[in-house]
Amino acid sequence: MKQALKWLGWIFFLTAVLYVSALFCLCKIHYNRLPLFYLVMGDYAAPNGGHTYHASLDWSDTSHFDVVVLGASRAQRGYNTAIFDSLGIKMFNLGSPSQSLQNSRILLENHIKGGFVKEVWLDMVPALFTGNAFESTSDLIQNWAPSKTAFAIAWESKDARAINLWMKRLFCSNSTEQEGKGAYRRNGFVEVNASLSEKWVEEYQNGNFGKESKGYVTFSQDAIDELQKIISYCQREKIKLKFIASPITVFSNRWDQMKMNEIMEPIVEQFQIPFIDYSHRTEWNTLTDFYDEKHLNAVGVRKFNLDLCRSMSSTQ
Repeated sequence: MKQALKWLGWIFFLTAVLYVSALFCLCKIHYNRLPLFYLVMGDYAAPNGGHTYHASLDWSDTSHFDVVVLGASRAQRGYNTAIFDSLGIKMFNLGSPSQSLQNSRILLENHIKGGFVKEVWLDMVPALFTGNAFESTSDLIQNWAPSKTAFAIAWESKDARAINLWMKRLFCSNSTEQEGKGAYRRNGFVEVNASLSEKWVEEYQNGNFGKESKGYVTFSQDAIDELQKIISYCQREKIKLKFIASPITVFSNRWDQMKMNEIMEPIVEQFQIPFIDYSHRTEWNTLTDFYDEKHLNAVGVRKFNLDLCRSMSSTQ
């Protein structure tokens, strides 16, 4: 028995050495100025650097903010911190591409404390509830500067690919630098100053919208459980939590939106959390206020943010 355990120990040790050595070589050997890692595992490795990395450098756990925004790319590109600052609301935008509720919760627990942040605004979109968030996991593991948080995201994902990305971070974290969509401004906000792309203008003119007969998002119970954890954490830290559904285009799936609202209704009622829903509002024009089928452009963001501030003021 002891001999068998000894052999198992050696097998485990040699496997670990081979694994680490292989990843080290993939990161250190370059082809076309990129590590070989991107050739072998590039289908799930997000580009290094970019907006998430810059936001993590701007963020400080001990800075005081009136509001911190969490959510996916519509959050990252939809809440202009400079506009809110000009109206007396000190804000940081912690949105990131395809950010899942699990990753929002990990960012929240690792970086947001009640003594420093008064409110958290969670930008609600149906895709948050899919439970499939590897794009977000890949981005944050590689580009979120604090290593502890990146490791927590890798570990909680329970995905071997995430561990590969964590090891890559150790060996070649700064191998490439990508800026991504839009321009990074300050305090996490990414601005896209563009008009609606030709593809979506053509789709609009051809009337290719509003014809869905069903929703396409599979709503995960795990994601709903993560939302409950976010609520519980904010209650413990005495942080006010608000849910916000930002404006949408005519291309958005109304069935998915209704299903999300149906899930949100009992949660909002039980915990008495404000839910500010812009998804039914018609003041935002698909042709002029968005740059693609779901993201506000700079013009639309300004209209949305100013209206949101007025709404908050009148409610208070």
